[in-house]
Amino acid sequence: MKPAALRIIAGCAMAIACACKGGWSDGSPVSHISADSAIIERVRQQYSAVERESPRFKRVERTLTGYSTDGGGLVAFYNDTALRKIESLLLNRAGRTTQTMYYWNGGLVFVNRMAERFNRPRSGIVASAGKELFFFADGKLVRWVGEDGQLLRVDDAAARAQSAELLRLSRDFAQVAQRPPRR
Repeated sequence: MKPAALRIIAGCAMAIACACKGGWSDGSPVSHISADSAIIERVRQQYSAVERESPRFKRVERTLTGYSTDGGGLVAFYNDTALRKIESLLLNRAGRTTQTMYYWNGGLVFVNRMAERFNRPRSGIVASAGKELFFFADGKLVRWVGEDGQLLRVDDAAARAQSAELLRLSRDFAQVAQRPPRR
């Protein structure tokens, strides 16, 4: 067997062994990537319920300015006075980003973000796209699924920055939705 193949097999075996012992080779617990499955299942049930009920919700449409170079908009969905969902679209020269944010008991629980990159500036022709999923529990990012479908760390600087940005956008968009429409 070739040395490269042996290194790959050895690396995989070590990762499996560490995961079975409850941690990785650097000593960090497996939980740094994935929250407890019960938490994730609860979040899935919450955003699924919001999605099922959303046709009955009151819709509020607003223009978004200052969040991207070419503008955007949002649609907020309310069950009575409770914010349950925000769909946003942000446009720029290179592409567009759509985000759907789901709320449960006043808190952000899930974000589905799709980024589409154009083949040329402002062409509208999508050359590539990537989808990311963010699961929150008690205001904290507990699972991040990257564009390639891989689970990403939720305990490093990149995850903290991503979480802070999503929570900030969530608050900002909720405030925009509550403003009177522009005339």
